[in-house]
Amino acid sequence: MARPLRTPFGVAVAALGIIALAPLGAAGQTQTTGWGDPDIQGVWEYWTFTPLERSDEFAGRETLTAEEAAGVAAAGHAAAVAQDENDPAPGDPGTYAQDVWTERSRQTALTQSSLIVDPPDGRLPAVTAAERARAAAHAASGSRPVRVRAGGIGADGPEDRGLSERCLLSFSTGPPLLPAGYNNNLQILQTPTHVALVVEMIHDVRIVRLNDAVPLDADVQQWLGSSSGYWDDDTLVVETTNFTDKVGSFSTTRDAWGTGEHLTLTERFTRTDDRTLTYEWTVDNPTVFTQTFTGRMPMNLSDQPLYEYACHEGNYGMYNSLTGSRAEERAAGTNTRAADLLRVTPAWETLLGTANNEGNPSLSPDGRWIAYRSDDSGSAQVYVAPFPSMEGRQRVSVGGGHSPTWSSDGQRLFYQTPTAMMVVAVDAGESLTLGAPTVLFEGDYVDDFSRAYDMTDDGRFLMMKPADSAQGPDAEINVVLNWHDELLERVPVP
Repeated sequence: MARPLRTPFGVAVAALGIIALAPLGAAGQTQTTGWGDPDIQGVWEYWTFTPLERSDEFAGRETLTAEEAAGVAAAGHAAAVAQDENDPAPGDPGTYAQDVWTERSRQTALTQSSLIVDPPDGRLPAVTAAERARAAAHAASGSRPVRVRAGGIGADGPEDRGLSERCLLSFSTGPPLLPAGYNNNLQILQTPTHVALVVEMIHDVRIVRLNDAVPLDADVQQWLGSSSGYWDDDTLVVETTNFTDKVGSFSTTRDAWGTGEHLTLTERFTRTDDRTLTYEWTVDNPTVFTQTFTGRMPMNLSDQPLYEYACHEGNYGMYNSLTGSRAEERAAGTNTRAADLLRVTPAWETLLGTANNEGNPSLSPDGRWIAYRSDDSGSAQVYVAPFPSMEGRQRVSVGGGHSPTWSSDGQRLFYQTPTAMMVVAVDAGESLTLGAPTVLFEGDYVDDFSRAYDMTDDGRFLMMKPADSAQGPDAEINVVLNWHDELLERVPVP
């Protein structure tokens, strides 16, 4: 039975091919730079409808006939332009016309059946048990940080949106590079000691250090990683590590697998003729995938220059998304973020909406219980309910409370009162059993509903104290530099 495929350009097409590359054309005489390195400079475009993974239709086949490749391109184009057949719903500003503004107007596909060429089945390998557990914990804790390139988990703030919407990383430039909606262009510049890889989307530049034996310190993590390279005959080999854990180990437009923390990405650039550059990449992250996997595709020399993609400047899309969400809240007659508990699935969904004021939600480490504040008794109290059913809640606090927080092992629940930090023992077996609230410590701390405190996994607290009102309105404002270093001195981490 045919199944929908993940494609690098974000359009689900049920019958598109996947895997290997067509045989390379015969290479002519190698072009060289003035200092003798192979010359791979130029602007290279890499659009294709060839999917990331091989379809069931072409199972067991690495290459397609020219007619089959044309069918793949035609099916991809038809699926793309079908998005423009219906007018936007009322209030929907619409999106790019596929046949006017995107690469999908060009019906181009390779005779290889997928971009992935290894494993031999042309499919992404399975993820590890450790990655499945990490992904479940990530989802249970709110799915932050958001690692997908497009989409997100809500519109409460920019951090809830995809990395490309935030102008941090594009949906097509990886690394590794994968063809997507538009601006599939890479410019390569060379010197004897460095190579610059300039992508048009988001206008990022990766600087590749050649023959550099000194790696970047492992503690320094970057959005695009740290790249070093060397020449293997006529092929530029680029090895990239030191990715931040805020990116996926591998990402398509709307999916991200794992984190980049332990990723090693190897890319190979080989000029096979005057107008063709073969691009190959291998993802190696044993904490996420059960084996390495490799993709390959040709890039074509373009006669057009890159255009500046000034993403951050005038990013009205982000502004409009957030202000539109706030307008919907006002139209509903209430600030739902403050009055109700909401669930992101990935759209906002009311989890608990009453005439009362609910807030301060805190999900248990195992994702089965949610603690929150409600004033339906006439004063702010802390409750625990099953998640996500919210049925059969239990009251935690006795004399009032707010801002609940779970211990890292889920066996204690903390909350704040005007004069003290309270703790309650928790036994979360098949059902939930709560102990009596006891005072953990007392003090004059900031007491509002914003959870003005934080705690470490080993149970130490960072509390906010109110300013000294005796100082009056003319009190000095002190700016503390290097506060993180001072904090470490005052509260040393063992």
